[in-house]
Amino acid sequence: MRDGNRLKEKIELRLDRRQVVSTAVGLLVYSAAVFALGVIVGNKLSPPPRAAADPRGLLDRIDARSGGRSAGAGDGLTFQEELTRPVVTAPPPAARAPARRAPPAKEAAGQGPPSAAAGRRAGPAPAAPAPSQAG
Repeated sequence: MRDGNRLKEKIELRLDRRQVVSTAVGLLVYSAAVFALGVIVGNKLSPPPRAAADPRGLLDRIDARSGGRSAGAGDGLTFQEELTRPVVTAPPPAARAPARRAPPAKEAAGQGPPSAAAGRRAGPAPAAPAPSQAG
């Protein structure tokens, strides 16, 4: 029975600041040691690095496969010509001809004084309203 009572009892743990700091430092050191051991084991298990091939040898093999022809001769590679060609700019668009105006309408008798008719012709013609689409 006594063991059952002990299980029901709450355990209270009190740590002062020094104990908390020392526990955190200990966990940090332990984590760093595990990481270092993992790196060491990983390096020992990895295959040895291969010696890098001479890049000039690779280029010589590619040249031998191509039959000794030049890289720019007939391969369709025109980057050198495209990069060194002078830039051609498009000519400016031709100046638009001024819009034709309708010939002035003859003033009808009774439309008002000529100054009012001249004022109406001086301004641009009003634009027709855009047709609305009812949908």
